[in-house]
Amino acid sequence: MLQYITQGRLKCEAPTEQVFVFQTTVLNALKQFIQSESDSRESGGILIGRTDIETKAKIIESLTSPMEGDRQTRTSFFRSKSHQKALIKAWNDSEKIYNFLGLWHTHPEDIPTPSPTDLKDINTVLNGITNLHHPILYLIIGRVKTGIWISNKNTDINFLGHIELK
Repeated sequence: MLQYITQGRLKCEAPTEQVFVFQTTVLNALKQFIQSESDSRESGGILIGRTDIETKAKIIESLTSPMEGDRQTRTSFFRSKSHQKALIKAWNDSEKIYNFLGLWHTHPEDIPTPSPTDLKDINTVLNGITNLHHPILYLIIGRVKTGIWISNKNTDINFLGHIELK
């Protein structure tokens, strides 16, 4: 279930009852990468956040945006190792509170769906992280709506829904 909650935040609740909450600053940052122009290139990055001690919800506090070493075309985005370095820095700077919560990228279509390359990407990332013990989100930012999927190691990717970024 996807719904906007207080202060313009977005709540994503998975069938497993895991809850993710996007802070407004993250949603605003994502909106600036919508491929609204015919020559706009795909963009992407990772989602970074923390676990709320009381509710166990995953709070998405920040993201990485295109970085040096990324490859961007109209219809593809390749995430470089720079994103992993930024995550390690956030983890260290936060005294090991901030962690990896997902991936995001754009598509030049109104209502996005994952391509075979996207599905391979999420599986590669999930299987490449040894200490991942929680599901991650996979966002595809379309021109009109954003698609949100969730997955965990050795499980299928599950569609949570499409929503317009406010």
